[in-house]
Amino acid sequence: MNFEPLFLVKQKDPVIFSNLEDPFYFNSVAHFQFIHLRNHVRYTLNFRNRAIAIHEKLASQMDLSLDPAIAASGSGHEDLLGNYSGADLDLVVAMNEGRLMARQTDAKTGFERSLERVYPNNSEEFMLGDRFGQVIRNEAGAVSSLLLSQGTLRTEFVKIP
Repeated sequence: MNFEPLFLVKQKDPVIFSNLEDPFYFNSVAHFQFIHLRNHVRYTLNFRNRAIAIHEKLASQMDLSLDPAIAASGSGHEDLLGNYSGADLDLVVAMNEGRLMARQTDAKTGFERSLERVYPNNSEEFMLGDRFGQVIRNEAGAVSSLLLSQGTLRTEFVKIP
């Protein structure tokens, strides 16, 4: 396979060559990739959560057991249960029909912002909606806070004893 030298490409198609060197073009492409990747992750997680819900519904209707690799139950993650306080939001993690649920309320007004399911990946990581969660433990091994992140946005919720 023969490749043409770069100076020949420049002579044949100056538009392509100028795009290869143009910093504004590169910034536009980088911006598009960032936005696209962020949207892609959100839609992928939404698809995952809907697929898990459908799997659970089908298993229930067909009287089959759930595949633990797909749909982890809330059992075994009871140490996450409790009340948490964040900068602007409060979080309550509770068990509802065998599922971990998180209710976010505005810390100032008490207005409920969301009620979402917690999808535990393992004992230290979970998904909450389209955010990644990490369990922070104290020296004794008890849960001291939850760290939620969505890209560069990070929020820590400290557990209220």
